Amino acid sequence: MDYFRFKDFSIEQNEASCKVGTDGVLLGAWADVAKAKRILDIGSGTGLIALMAAQRNPKAMIDAVEIDRQAIEQASRNLAASPWKERIRLIGGDFLSLDLDSEYDLIVSNPPFFEDSLKSPNERRNKARHSDSMPHSELVKRAAKLLDKGIFSLILPFEATEKFIREANKADLFLRRRLNVAPYPSKVYNRTLLEFSRTELAIDSNELYIREAADGDYTSAYRSLTCDFYLKF
Repeated sequence: MDYFRFKDFSIEQNEASCKVGTDGVLLGAWADVAKAKRILDIGSGTGLIALMAAQRNPKAMIDAVEIDRQAIEQASRNLAASPWKERIRLIGGDFLSLDLDSEYDLIVSNPPFFEDSLKSPNERRNKARHSDSMPHSELVKRAAKLLDKGIFSLILPFEATEKFIREANKADLFLRRRLNVAPYPSKVYNRTLLEFSRTELAIDSNELYIREAADGDYTSAYRSLTCDFYLKF
């Protein structure tokens, strides 16, 4: 699909190595953007999560970082066509080496997540999906340096969660909110949304099923979370 249309914006994605998917929509809808004045989106891709954050918080200024040249060109068009183009700055380059002088209230990321797994012949897709280019340990250390007193939110495969939490703790970031996600009730969790802060607090842990059954309708919880974005909701 060359375009993905949401209620208030559209995503052009014909050149994207990773197209609009449930992971990005979940994070964009779940991250706590309410009080953030400055937001950083790491690995912005098509610009989806940055646009969702701009829609949800009408006052936030957002920096969106992306390394892939074609993704930058496509995200640039998506952001320019949106109602929030004046509040989103697209920055091209490697997040781990960019000189970002801001301190952010909220950092969000749908990072490359495959580790030590079989790669495809498509190098762009490998960079977008495999953590070789941005190891999770380096991601969290760099993110921690850019946070003021804010929060870091991301989505990961469920099996990578505990290792990432340990890496975050080394950077003095502590889990305070967690959402385990499964396709439907009889399936095991396959994704986890995580929120970290610099303060150790009681952890708010919940679960979410996308559908009622394998071929069933979307659950009311998923509809409630994403209803401001999907046209069909």
